[in-house]
Amino acid sequence: MSGSLSVVSFEGELNAIVQEYLEFVTFDKTLVSFQKECETKQKPITTQSIKSKSNQKLLAIQNELMQNFHKGKRDRFLKLWSENLAASVKDQDPVAKKLEFYVNIYFAVYPIKFARGQ
Repeated sequence: MSGSLSVVSFEGELNAIVQEYLEFVTFDKTLVSFQKECETKQKPITTQSIKSKSNQKLLAIQNELMQNFHKGKRDRFLKLWSENLAASVKDQDPVAKKLEFYVNIYFAVYPIKFARGQ
């Protein structure tokens, strides 16, 4: 595997995602087998409360970002973007840089594409 991160450091979270997926698609037999095998091999399954306060706050921020995006409110969107995205991510992550570039194009074109009265 390339990169410096090990899958082992995220193993509990990955197993929790697999478990959640199996529950979602109602693969009950597979789910039971997966849980037993994780227990037998002493593999962790991270349990997190989906309705935690931090997740609710994150969801509220995401919803507000999307509302501002769809309404063309550039200044408010970019303010939320800069307040809630770590500077290290904005400055170093190529995906974040590319996304920010495309967001700026979107807001530059928004008044033309969604002009009132058309």
